[in-house]
Amino acid sequence: MHPVPVARRLAASLEPVIGSVFFLPEVHERYARFGFQPSDRERGGVAMPDGPAYFASRASALGTRRPTVVAAAFGVFSARLVGGALAAAMPVDADELAAARVEATAAGLERILGPADVRVGEIAEQLLASTADLDPAGRPLYAGLRDLPVPTDGWARLHRAGDLAREFRGDSHTVAWATRGLSACELGLLTEAWWGMPIRTYTRTRGWTEEQFDVAESSLESSGLLDGGSLTTAGRELREVIEQDTDRQCEPMIARLGDEAEALIETLRAWSAAVEAAKGYPADGPLSLGS
Repeated sequence: MHPVPVARRLAASLEPVIGSVFFLPEVHERYARFGFQPSDRERGGVAMPDGPAYFASRASALGTRRPTVVAAAFGVFSARLVGGALAAAMPVDADELAAARVEATAAGLERILGPADVRVGEIAEQLLASTADLDPAGRPLYAGLRDLPVPTDGWARLHRAGDLAREFRGDSHTVAWATRGLSACELGLLTEAWWGMPIRTYTRTRGWTEEQFDVAESSLESSGLLDGGSLTTAGRELREVIEQDTDRQCEPMIARLGDEAEALIETLRAWSAAVEAAKGYPADGPLSLGS
């Protein structure tokens, strides 16, 4: 076993705090005011996002709802799913939706974690400094967030700071797998197997058809990356190389955090545990791989 890189541990510790934007009841309620549907299902007591609200709100940083553009930026969803969701989305101003997104998340985090204190402000500034002026080339969601005004204080500022780090890593991950000639569906199947999940389970939430799954699985088998739904040695090596490349692209953030990275990760891990316990983020995800 090799030590988990700091960049990967930071991403895992940050995810439930920042990713709560997709699950918190405060967020669902705020979107409903714009005319979106409330959450209509739960998993483990966590309210799942409404599809149109999810795509429209996250894409608000891009300033567009063109399905092909949004699908390309998000990377792992089928254009068919994205197009259907955006077609059902309410015609809300992107800047208003982006502001509501972070304000509602801040309200949920304050409910769970309490009023923002000095430590919240310190971590917000550390994360903002770590993501300032990173190369936006090939990283559309990070670039879009960077162009939005940064909230002045509290959990809203912390969330924007963490979202910049989260989307920078996500964009970098897309660069890492796309430059190796994989399709989004192929990447999804490889990732499920790498997580130890049966293939075609988690990836079904990404909108792929059975025909697309068949084509992707056949391609991976022909390339020697999958065998009977399981990773081959070559497949495991490739999927790990993709993650290592993602870590490498995030190294400028880690270098800027310096000796403060470990203390920051420990605080974020405690906050994330509290968010999961309060049903603000699913506790049954694959995040343990990065812990």
